[in-house]
Amino acid sequence: MRLAISVVIPTANHRPHKLLRAIQSVCQQARGALIGPIDLIVSNNSSRLLPPAVVALAQRRQLRIVESGAQRGVSYARNCGVAATRYETVAFLDDDDWWEATFLLEMGQALREQQVDLVWCGRWDWKTESSKSPGIQPDHSVTKKNVLIEKTSLGGSNIMISKGVYIQLGGFDEKLLTSEDRDFFTRFLNQNYKFYAVQNRLVNVDRTPDVRLTQPSADKVASLHLLYHRYAAEMSAETKREYLFKLLFIETLSTQSSFGLIRLLCTYPHKQDKLKQSLKTMICDRHPRFYMLARWGIRTTKATGIWKYVSAIWQCFLTIRRYFSSETSFKTGSKA
Repeated sequence: MRLAISVVIPTANHRPHKLLRAIQSVCQQARGALIGPIDLIVSNNSSRLLPPAVVALAQRRQLRIVESGAQRGVSYARNCGVAATRYETVAFLDDDDWWEATFLLEMGQALREQQVDLVWCGRWDWKTESSKSPGIQPDHSVTKKNVLIEKTSLGGSNIMISKGVYIQLGGFDEKLLTSEDRDFFTRFLNQNYKFYAVQNRLVNVDRTPDVRLTQPSADKVASLHLLYHRYAAEMSAETKREYLFKLLFIETLSTQSSFGLIRLLCTYPHKQDKLKQSLKTMICDRHPRFYMLARWGIRTTKATGIWKYVSAIWQCFLTIRRYFSSETSFKTGSKA
């Protein structure tokens, strides 16, 4: 029996040319003997009309358009799309990504042969329009810790799931404007549903400079706070520490606080490589002249042999400051 599949593409309608690329990649899927009818739904999460080319495809019945409301979030758009689907197997594709021609064929085959509730696959990451790099490989032994803290291959464009399981899980959480996929897969794992990881890279993820939900922002920070309060009781002490670092790190990046990064360096010394690189990038972006002057000063003092004297004076200053700080603390404490 051939596998009938519904495909949901949520869109905020900001990138019409990329939306058309995503739609085209669905329409050009290889079917073989396995894939039957494809029910393609574009869930319009905006108050604007979709591009004429998309409307024309709908008029030719190559896809259906669901008006999911003005900017209510990707979770709401996906849930509205699923509510309109006709078939019991559902796949998702973000509007800026696109599939390889055998995505549905290989994913559908894995879903049927492995007799699981969800399958996902590897991906290609496109950081420019002309170059791609291998994304993170899927892991058959993925855990809740992996999903909540680490970068995984799970995402909004590389999964195929049973519609019944999706509905039982309540779909994507519409309170979360970002990180909704992490929450969904955590709930999936909590219910002990079966999954399978297809090792082939069948999805192309657009990571070119653009407005992305994954970038540090107030919405992302708020979503991470909500996830922490929701799952903190299930976390080990180590997982909590790692999650809180991630939360504070993203919060600091969203506010562009160089002092916040310095505080994190003191609190999480084992993360110093990542923090130093972020601090360097932040200072270079915000104060390029100061950064270049500092680099020139360091190179000059090293080249002229006076670096060790500058370093010694600096260390002496820090020692004196620590001494007076401790004296002040002692005197204040004795008065109390």
